[in-house]
Order: sequence, then structure tokens, then C-alpha cells
Amino acid sequence: MSAVFISYRQIDDGQRQRVRAFGERLRGCRIEVVLDQFFLDARPGGPNEGWDKWSSDSALKTDHVLIVGTKEWFQCFEKTQPPGTGLGAACEADDLRHRIYQAGGVIENIRVVLFDDADAPHIPGKLSRYHRFHADRDFVSIVRWLGGTFTDSPG
Repeated sequence: MSAVFISYRQIDDGQRQRVRAFGERLRGCRIEVVLDQFFLDARPGGPNEGWDKWSSDSALKTDHVLIVGTKEWFQCFEKTQPPGTGLGAACEADDLRHRIYQAGGVIENIRVVLFDDADAPHIPGKLSRYHRFHADRDFVSIVRWLGGTFTDSPG
């Protein structure tokens, strides 16, 4: 079984809850999910090496990455976010950009997942050429792409 890192921009509590619910749904399909919220559940003191290293290692070393695509995350990827904001997402976005570069642009293990179709126009050119998923409509396909299994009926 491979692990998936979920990269997202912490915009507000609603976004955090939506990402957590999505991660829990994936876990229910026997997928190992690397998510800051799950890490804090297990280790309330956070990573000993600091969040920047944890984020970077997760973005660079996890088998699969799902980018929760929002305008704000894409701003981090394009380096157009206001200074001092979205630092974790900016760190991850920079590492993912490098990972795509090192792969010569042929990347089989990083994809964008959207919760809201309105975020699609904000997908940067470097990411728009890859297939993207909708968190709800394409959940079965996401699980299949990640190699998970359904224990009950999907959805």
C-alpha cells in the first residue's frame, strides 16, 4: 500500500474540516493518508523537526500527492500570495514544482483534486495539463488511482 500526501492551503476552519473529511474517507478505503491534521492527532506537539521540514519531506517523499486546488493554493504555487501568508502551502508548492521539474514534466503521482469547480480556472499552466479530480464526483477514480479498496459501497 502506498501513502498519499494531501497538500492544501489552510484558508479557514471550513476548509480544514472539508480536507479532514476527505482524508478520513480515503482512510476508509485503506489508503494511508499523510495529513498535518492526522499527524497532530498522533503527536499533539507537532513534528520535532518543525513544520517546514515535515511539509517539505511529505511533498517530496510521499508516493502520491493530492493537491487540494483552491485559488489560494495556486497563488502559493505561482508565488503570488501576499508575503507571510500560506507558508506551509508555499513550501509544499515549491517542492512539488521541483518534483515535477525533476521528472521532466512527466509526473504520474501528483494530481489536483477540486472541491469546487469554480477553482478550475485558477489552475496554473504547469498543473493544468495533468488530469484532475473532483473530490466527490470522482471519488471512486481517486481511490482506484491510489490503489485503495472499498470496504462498503463507495460514496
